[in-house]
Amino acid sequence: MARRVLWCGHVDAGKSTLCGHLLYTLGVFSDHDLAQAERTAQDKKLSGWKYAYLLDILTDEQERGKTRDYCETPCTLGSKEFVFVDTPGHHAFLRHMIEGAEGATAALWVVSVRPSETEKSLADTEHLLLLRCLGVQHLVIVLNKCDLMEEDVLETVKTKTGQIAKKYGFGPAHVSYCCVSGWTGAGLTTPGPWGGVDLATTLTSLPPPKCDPVAEYTTDTLTLKGMVTGDHLITPGLVLVLQGSRLTLEVEVERVVSPTKKPFARQGEQATLSLRFLQGTTALCAKRFILRNGDATVFLGVV
Repeated sequence: MARRVLWCGHVDAGKSTLCGHLLYTLGVFSDHDLAQAERTAQDKKLSGWKYAYLLDILTDEQERGKTRDYCETPCTLGSKEFVFVDTPGHHAFLRHMIEGAEGATAALWVVSVRPSETEKSLADTEHLLLLRCLGVQHLVIVLNKCDLMEEDVLETVKTKTGQIAKKYGFGPAHVSYCCVSGWTGAGLTTPGPWGGVDLATTLTSLPPPKCDPVAEYTTDTLTLKGMVTGDHLITPGLVLVLQGSRLTLEVEVERVVSPTKKPFARQGEQATLSLRFLQGTTALCAKRFILRNGDATVFLGVV
């Protein structure tokens, strides 16, 4: 079975350019495909986006220069099959990133090493929390645009990103690093001048995914323990959207137990929620879930 790998990162990180260039180098896209994408980019006066336009094919995406929806592309690396999922980096389209994460066990977090863009990437890390709760087990931190910076800068960014990944549940055993240039192609299939392992080798060397320890069971209620993350007040009677591996359903909060002994929970508080599925019984096969109110993530929890 093909392994599903998610591409994520801030909108300025060059994620789609990097993904498109890798897929072109691997032969998934032809010279004809690239020439057509290049013509489109030149028409938009954005010649530097030609690799991104291999994936961002929607008119609105090309006009705005932002990925709006996720895009799936199958690919073979050596003897292994992958499905690369290019997801939106902009916070407004986070819902599409979550939908694209279904079934993914590994993710590529693309971070630009250009200082102004790095700070944006490191300040917008909600997607790391979501990935951990959606069952992603291994994180590859891809430092992009390395051809523009000195080696000491790369080491500094590598240290910072590793610290953030650990904070959100990806310890050293579950994190790999790769330095690349999505524009020149250095570091994609062969090691770049800064050394280290290339991205293609990193992907084929990923440890096999482990089975979720929670067995499948059917229920009409669910108890989650976790943390309130959104700027919302979670109270009994509130209807939210529950999302997890292969699951998106509406639930109603029946009971809230918080350390303050009050029947509600605020942002940053640990709490236990008793939930009721609005459509009846549901089969569950995961242990990590998120709750959303519209486009906002309001709770990260485990069974």
